Amino acid sequence: MKHVKLLTLIALLAVLALNSCKKQEKIIDGAKPEDKLPTSAIVGGSYIDISNIPYQVRITAGTNGGGGVILGERWILTAAHVIDGKPLTAITVYAGSNSLNSGTSYGVDSVFTNNYVGVGDNDIALLKLSTPITFTSNVAPILYATSADYITTGEIGVASGWGQTSGTEDVSSLLKSASLKIYDLSNPKQIKAESITTPFESVCFGDSGGPFTIQTSRGRVLAGISSFFPVGDGASYSASCVQGKSGFTRVSAFADWIKEKTGIVSPGMNGWGLFCDEGSYSLDNILPGATFSWNVTPSGAVTFSGDNTATVTLSKANNYKGWISLSGVMTVPGLTTTTTTRSIWVGKPNIVIKQTKAVWNDPNMFYTVSADVTPSGYLAGIQEYNWTITDQNNNIYTMQTSLPYINFTEYVFQVQLDVTTYCGDISLRKKILLSNEGL
Repeated sequence: MKHVKLLTLIALLAVLALNSCKKQEKIIDGAKPEDKLPTSAIVGGSYIDISNIPYQVRITAGTNGGGGVILGERWILTAAHVIDGKPLTAITVYAGSNSLNSGTSYGVDSVFTNNYVGVGDNDIALLKLSTPITFTSNVAPILYATSADYITTGEIGVASGWGQTSGTEDVSSLLKSASLKIYDLSNPKQIKAESITTPFESVCFGDSGGPFTIQTSRGRVLAGISSFFPVGDGASYSASCVQGKSGFTRVSAFADWIKEKTGIVSPGMNGWGLFCDEGSYSLDNILPGATFSWNVTPSGAVTFSGDNTATVTLSKANNYKGWISLSGVMTVPGLTTTTTTRSIWVGKPNIVIKQTKAVWNDPNMFYTVSADVTPSGYLAGIQEYNWTITDQNNNIYTMQTSLPYINFTEYVFQVQLDVTTYCGDISLRKKILLSNEGL
């Protein structure tokens, strides 16, 4: 008779992890556009109506001035150097007008920066307004870029603002825009863009904090915030406005920080990543006059109601279990169409005991029983694991460092995994044969 064998259980659960961001190298690449007269528009370019870029705002901060971008009812994104060192009472935001320092004005309740060092170096700030903005056809938010929005060199973006029209005091009191081509993305927190026309177009003094937007699969998104002049790329400080080089803070590098501070999710869809039988999802940052439609793939996996509204309710169909892709489309006729897509798990997660094995650990005189678990689906829906080992005599051993001594010639154990999930319980079993061979 063989004897004295201890048994332990080790459960191995494989999970995925996100890649962390690379550390930023410090750069001070150029002079800030407000070191000269902080008044008013884009060098070259063309006049543009505010209804075509309703997310653009004007910011005054004492003797400083610049642009900003509407992200939500209470939130404006700008360059940190526009408001750096200014008291809240000195900062005013103007929205909804083509004209400089016109439109509806808003006070600022608080300011947030993110380890701001200087122009071009974490040059980004959030302003929380004292009162909420009322959205109209001339005043509306824009989605901000995230890591999911792939930006490449050669892409054409649009910059806008009330900055100077040259490196001198020539200004325009009306809003202008310019199309610029991205030529350098080597710094993960910057975008450098250049003119695609001659004479050159670029941002200029007074444009800082304003938007640089690109077209993506989910509509036009905010890719950059006007920040600096790329002096080292052939532009000198004295003439940087007229040499066709523009530098922007890359918004996607700060997407997690924006979400943390504002609670605004980009893309703008609310709802959990899992539902059992029925789930509700809605679009946020609704634009005035918008119409809505929803699409689900694979077809037949769910049914839905509320197709023409900003909120849709999904119901599981045909006992489907697995991933679906939900797309919400918001269209403002003549202005913009944005598509927001999410992957959603329907039903219980899939969990499989891939394999079990018993390994004899001679120095410590015990068996280690291991079970490799392969989960898939929406893992946040898994609330609790509970392991149990049952032997052939129906003795039950719960999860612990070691199990009592047992005597056996040949023994059969059953490993049981009970999982509590958001959508109900799952129970899995797998047998292991422990033989006295070689003992």
